[in-house]
Parts: sequence; C-alpha cells; structure tokens
Amino acid sequence: MRDKLFLERIFSFLSIENKIIAISKKTEQLFVIEDCLSVFDLSFSPTYLYELFDKSVLIVDKLNYISAIFNGVSIDSIDSILGIVIQEQDERYLVFYLKEEGIKKYGLFDCINRKIMWTKDISTSLHIVNNIVLNQNLLLNRYDVENGNLLWQFSLSDFPTYKNHRGEDIEAKIQKIIGVYNNILWLYISARHLVGIDVETGKKIHHIEDIAEFVGLKGEEKHYLSGRDYHLDEQQGKIKALVFRYYVEINLNTLKGEVKKDFGENFQTSWRITRSQFYEGDDNLYFVGAKNGEAVLRAVGIFDTKKYEVIWYDEPLKEKKFLFFVGTPQANEKYLGILDSENNLRIYEK
Repeated sequence: MRDKLFLERIFSFLSIENKIIAISKKTEQLFVIEDCLSVFDLSFSPTYLYELFDKSVLIVDKLNYISAIFNGVSIDSIDSILGIVIQEQDERYLVFYLKEEGIKKYGLFDCINRKIMWTKDISTSLHIVNNIVLNQNLLLNRYDVENGNLLWQFSLSDFPTYKNHRGEDIEAKIQKIIGVYNNILWLYISARHLVGIDVETGKKIHHIEDIAEFVGLKGEEKHYLSGRDYHLDEQQGKIKALVFRYYVEINLNTLKGEVKKDFGENFQTSWRITRSQFYEGDDNLYFVGAKNGEAVLRAVGIFDTKKYEVIWYDEPLKEKKFLFFVGTPQANEKYLGILDSENNLRIYEK
C-alpha cells in the first residue's frame, strides 16, 4: 500500500469497481480517482453518493433530493420530488420519502423499471436486505417488495432490558440487520444478543443470548465484545466481527463460535478496533482503530481473516492532536479511502 492522493473538503465518497468517487459540497465538484484524477463541476451542492445496479452513481443534493446521475463518463441532471433517506441503500430498490398533505411517507423506487413501487404512512424508514423489505419501530415488520403488504411482525418485547453506562434500563433494540443466510435473517440486538428469524414466517429460529459467552469469553472480557460491525460472509456461511480487542467468527452451519484473535489485555501495546468494513469475496476486514495506547481513532488498517493478523496499517494522524478518522474505510481491488474529522480524504493504492 502507498499514498495515492489527498483531497481536502470532501463531504462523502464511494468505492466502486476500481475507482474512488468523491464529492465536495463546498466547491460543488465531483472527483473521480482512477488511474488519474478527473474533476466534474456541479450546478448544486452535493452531499451523498449511492451506487446503482448498473454501476452508475446517484448524486444527492443538500436537501436530500436526487439531483444528478453519473454514468462513469458524464453527469446528467435529474429533476426529482423524491427525498432519499440517508442510510445504506440497495442497488436496485431505493428507499425514499415524500410529503403528502403534510404527512411524511416512506416508499420504494425500482431503479431498473424506473417506477415507484409503493408508499406507506409509517414513522420510521425502510431497509432492504436481499430484496427483503424491513421496517423497525416497536416491532420488526416485513413488507412485500411488490405491493407493500405486511407479511409478518417480530416483537422484541420478550428481550430483557439492559443497563447503559449510566445505569439506566434501556429497551432492547435491533442494532444491526446483519443479513440473510439459508433463508434465515440474522439480527444483532443490543446487549450482545444474536437472533436468527425465518424470513418467510418471522418466527425466531435461533437465539444466542450473549455472543461473548457463546465464543468463550467470561467476566470483564465479555464487555469488550459490544459493537455493531458484525458482518455476514455468505460464501463461508459465517458471521465475522472485529470488535475492540477481538476478532470472532460464528459458523452459521454448525452454530459454533470462536475467538480467532485476541490483541491482548494491555491496550498500551496492542490494537483496539472500533469500526470495520467487509466486502463479499474478500478475506480482509478494513478497519479504523487505536494502537499502542491511543485514545482516539488515528489508525487505518487491514485485517486478514485467514491469517488472523493485521497485514497493513498507517497512522497518518498520530501527531495530529485534534484529528481522527470518521466512518469506515472503503476499498476495492485497487484503492482504499478514509475520511478524517476535517473532511480530508486519504486514498491509498494497493
């Protein structure tokens, strides 16, 4: 890995194929980093980018409306009344919102057939996983992707409350919808619960009540396995997590879990990982963390899930007192990119 480029005033970016695409809200420009740097001027202030099924990129403006689409060569303007929900989006079905007579509604837009599938008067957003449409409020609801009809509901009322760092009792929440494997939807629920639900019926099939105990951790060690970046490796049938001082794997075929790597109890001489990114078919996890006693996220690295070790890292912010990394790294076969707290984008070439 070597430094490729450093861009200032970047609001967000996207790793797509062998390119990095970034936008600057301040200069109203789009940057494409491939073998060289290409710059496109925009007529609006951009905020977010979303990759579509055909590798084109939607450009969202500061009001969260779709304002343009980048096809890899040129930018075409779009006049849209749909507000894009700022969250992880599916490449085919976009979750949008609109207001009708003062009422906010959420809906699905089919990017292949270029039509609105349906809208629904609900209080929270929709999420798409493997063409499964979900919505979480007091219940987890599954809707039909074609017509929006309610298919099933799953309640968290049976899950116990847990105490936060202030000693307050907190209701259980779905922290992450991990993914679908063998027709089972896997959820990470607060206080280290892992739950598998039948996608057809909404019935609970599996419930690991404490992931930390499940992989063999005890006592104070258990508290170090709380995090949200649990990733589904569909090819291997495993859930992988790089959390704080541990790398763990849970085999969904055998329902057995194991700590594969412990970076060690002494944080002054080891890693503490906070966020990570996984790509299907890639044996690596791309992470941000702290090394050798650092209290903030000033290091970016790559963890090999076959060798169970950090195979590359860089600490460009080590001497920067007020700077830290935000979000997770994004990577492809050629580049890795990461944003810092002053909207500087660092790009490394593999």
